[in-house]
Amino acid sequence: MAKKPPKYCLHKASGQAFVYINRRPEYLGEYDSPQSRRRYHEVVANWCNSSDLKNADLTISELVDVYFSEHVTAHYRKNDEPTSEVSAIASVTRILVQLCGDLPAIDFSPKKLKTVRNAMIEAEWKRTSINKQVGRIRRLFAWAVAEELVTADILVGLQTVLPLQRGRTAAIESRPVLPVPEAHIDAVRDRATAPVKAMIDLQLLTGARPTEIIIMRACDISMNVDVWQYRPAEHKTEHHGKERVVYLGPQTQLIIRRFMTPRTDAYFFCPRTVRFSNKLARTVRR
Repeated sequence: MAKKPPKYCLHKASGQAFVYINRRPEYLGEYDSPQSRRRYHEVVANWCNSSDLKNADLTISELVDVYFSEHVTAHYRKNDEPTSEVSAIASVTRILVQLCGDLPAIDFSPKKLKTVRNAMIEAEWKRTSINKQVGRIRRLFAWAVAEELVTADILVGLQTVLPLQRGRTAAIESRPVLPVPEAHIDAVRDRATAPVKAMIDLQLLTGARPTEIIIMRACDISMNVDVWQYRPAEHKTEHHGKERVVYLGPQTQLIIRRFMTPRTDAYFFCPRTVRFSNKLARTVRR
């Protein structure tokens, strides 16, 4: 089966070109320079001609390499930064490669998937996390099917492996995530500076996520109605095309007005404001 070569990529922070080889980046020099292009072709040629690849089917390890270079690093990005999904995929594919790295990808079966899943159970991963990680392995093979790297019957087989069910597996159950006791919030709030105290109060009143409070600006709030409507510039589900609206009643409006400035694009709770408030509070206490 023909194997797709790893992509020529740009590392924006350094301006260098790189290519993923064996799941590790190999830097090639200045991006789009003749030297880096020449080095890229040399590296890919060595990769294609290596003894591990000659006359052999695509292995799990090779499939994971291509998956990262062709899809993961480009797809799972937000605001030009990798999302947490990248590290989650890296975590599960690490176990996959450890157990099945030399196995031809076309031989990966439901029983092999269960072997990988059992390794997660033995590593004391939580049941719900294991189910999510098994789903990520399926998505790897779904991508491979779409790229014609493996046949669709492999994915069909993997879909027959049912999720682990509560009380019917040796996997550890996650503890429920409970609200922080109000007494703890009050203790922190009493010692917080004015901006931090306002951020806490806004979260309690609106149920907004911390990141949504941090990036709050006047230009993102519709104030021409009795109950203001705050539409964060960024939010958790924006890549699904969903709109996020946080409604701000009279109490929240009073809090927000204290932090408004003539600049509507200025953040209400920028770090500079918080640092100044902390410094001022320390001076007053002295």
